[in-house]
Amino acid sequence: SMARDFHAAGVQGLWAYDILSNSETHGASIRARAKQYGVTLARSIEELCAQTTYLLAFTSPASAVPVAQSAIPLLRAGQTYVDLNSTSPDMAVQMGKIPCADGVGVCDGAALGNVQKLGNKVPVVVCGTGAEAFRRDLTPYGMDIEVLDAPLGAASAMKMLKTVYSKGLQQLVLEY
Repeated sequence: SMARDFHAAGVQGLWAYDILSNSETHGASIRARAKQYGVTLARSIEELCAQTTYLLAFTSPASAVPVAQSAIPLLRAGQTYVDLNSTSPDMAVQMGKIPCADGVGVCDGAALGNVQKLGNKVPVVVCGTGAEAFRRDLTPYGMDIEVLDAPLGAASAMKMLKTVYSKGLQQLVLEY
């Protein structure tokens, strides 16, 4: 959905890596979607890291830290890792401690809505090194990004609170 919107906005040179892109069950649909939206599929995390300025990580929460541990050390000055998973604030802090080259940004981010439905127009909050550059460079392509002047973990905490509030409110209404 984000690739669809970036493609529609005229962004060229989109890259992605999906560990399932060559699987028998999911590979064909992943490759077809990538082709449809002009996305080049990297064969490895190393290839992806060599091709990207902003690496937006969308994985399962259980995979978030291992993926960050694989990617962040491969990045060079001027590149930024933006974790957009539903992780805990502690996991975001842990990602910020991963050794990396000088000048590499590491951001904790939270999509505050349905990415599948809203695509790159989903409201996103980010904090960390590289957050302001991420906002500056991607808002011209339709992204709704707010930078928090806060340490890593703040965006994840905001998402957790929003989730608890919205789901808790729904449950109260249902029980009433």
